[in-house]
This record gives sequence, C-alpha cells and structure tokens, in this order.
Amino acid sequence: MSYAPTRLLYKAVLAAYSEALRLGHNFIGPEHLIVGLLQVEDGIASTVFDELEVDRAELRGVLEDRLPEPETTPLAGELPYTQAGASVLKGAMAEADDESVTYMSTGHLLMAVFDAEAWPGDRGTSVVELRERVERVAAASKEHDDLLSEEPEGGNHL
Repeated sequence: MSYAPTRLLYKAVLAAYSEALRLGHNFIGPEHLIVGLLQVEDGIASTVFDELEVDRAELRGVLEDRLPEPETTPLAGELPYTQAGASVLKGAMAEADDESVTYMSTGHLLMAVFDAEAWPGDRGTSVVELRERVERVAAASKEHDDLLSEEPEGGNHL
C-alpha cells in the first residue's frame, strides 16, 4: 500500500536528513529520525512530547552522544537509511496500515521509533500507554488533513 506523508512528517524526515548532514554522517538512522521529530513544533508527536514533558534539548544531546563520529566524507544528495532506520520507516507504514489509513503522520513515526526500541534510556511510559496517548492526540489533530500530494523539490527522502 502507498501512504501519503503528512506535511509535518515530511518536515520531520527532512530535519532528520539535515541533522545527518550537520553531524557529518552519510546515513540516516533512528536517532536522526527522533531528532527530526523533536524539531517539528506542531502535530501529533510534538503534542505527545509536550504532554510527556520531554526535555527536547536533553534528548537531542543523548541521541547525538549515541551516534558515531563521522568516518567518511558525507555524501551529497540522497542519504541511505541504515537497516534500523529503514525498519523504523517500515514500522511507521505498519502503524498506518493497522489504522487502515492511507497517510503516515508524525504519530506513526513516533510509535515506530518507540516500538523499535530506538528510544534512548528510560522511555517514561509503556508502549501501550504511548499508543493510547498517540491515538487520543491523533483523533483531535488536524495533521492528517495536510498531506503531501506531490513530491517536493529536491526529493522526498522517504
């Protein structure tokens, strides 16, 4: 099945791509995707972060510490996803599929990162509690009303 990303999900993935380049990495992994979600200030994931009182700066620091130092010259253009990064994106598609929707949101990506155990340290909540929170926030959210209907300039990085 094909899933249209919400504009906010696209913004998060683009932020993950930019973060990988900033750190001198030639790949996108789960840590980059989490940092991308942290940078989006609206939408489902952002609301959940706020409700859980996630310290975004602290979490970003923990994630950056987990990432390896750059070993090679960063690539220009498209960056490949690591196996774990690709697994998280597939998990987000599975989350959307479980809901029988044709879009992927920041909530789907957040659940996939959490399910993949890519979240660093104490998660502060269980997967079941997070899923309930994401579903509640998503039901009240308008994020799914703003889908990316055509590929943006420069590729979509999904």
